[in-house]
Amino acid sequence: MREPLNTGHDVVTLVRRAPAAEHEIAWDPAAGTIDAERLAGIDAVVHLAGAGIGDHRWTDEYKLEILRSRTTSTVLLSGALAELAGGHADGTWTRRLRELTRPAVLVLDDFAMRELTPAQADDLYELITERAGRSLILTSNRSPVDWYPLFPNPVVAESLLDRLINNSHQLFMNGASYRPHKRPGRVAPQDTTTPR
Repeated sequence: MREPLNTGHDVVTLVRRAPAAEHEIAWDPAAGTIDAERLAGIDAVVHLAGAGIGDHRWTDEYKLEILRSRTTSTVLLSGALAELAGGHADGTWTRRLRELTRPAVLVLDDFAMRELTPAQADDLYELITERAGRSLILTSNRSPVDWYPLFPNPVVAESLLDRLINNSHQLFMNGASYRPHKRPGRVAPQDTTTPR
């Protein structure tokens, strides 16, 4: 695998055993483990993991195994990369936090779209705490009461959301979304009124 890709790039291989060389990183998708810190500095990922597609008969059960083996490994890898993107594995989180606390107004668009990981919830808590007294605008498709279950730790949820909800002005907007009108290629409706 290293030779065909050896075109001036350093290739790192994820292995499901103890690494035997410097270019190998241990991971076990079935157990949900990966040495994420070793991924720091990687520019691109080619993900080829998963159950074989030519070495078994494609029974209904094996089709599920093919799908499961790919989704499990993809979720693990994308989670590790997202953690790196947050700046923890590469040591840049403190700098990123300073950058996010600096603006007079910070906008968090589409807040609470999905459940947070423990690390994401802790990062958000730290950000909101550091920004105390500064303006923050949140947009969300959920009511604030629906935010609580999205946090894995109810104590963090209560403390964070108490800061957000009880020190805020809330505007609730009902009606159709404006986004369908912004679709590429959509023809704007013609004005049918006659001018006076």
